[in-house]
Amino acid sequence: MHKKILIALNLLSMKDSFGKILGSLMKERNLNQLALANILGCRQSQISNWLNEKTVPGFHSIILLCRKLNVSADLLLGLE
Repeated sequence: MHKKILIALNLLSMKDSFGKILGSLMKERNLNQLALANILGCRQSQISNWLNEKTVPGFHSIILLCRKLNVSADLLLGLE
């Protein structure tokens, strides 16, 4: 994983967690896990793992999430 993303993910402990932020964005857009997985072209279990913070998305997934949810990486990563 890229060093900048690791640094950003470490900063999440200072603000809302990635899973909470993603969950809020999904709720605002009336998306469930399966709908977001279909939009991103991944499995529902991957979305579940992100929401439950078992795993974190990689660099390319973060970019795709930002584009598909129309948010900045700063907002998605809790830096804003």
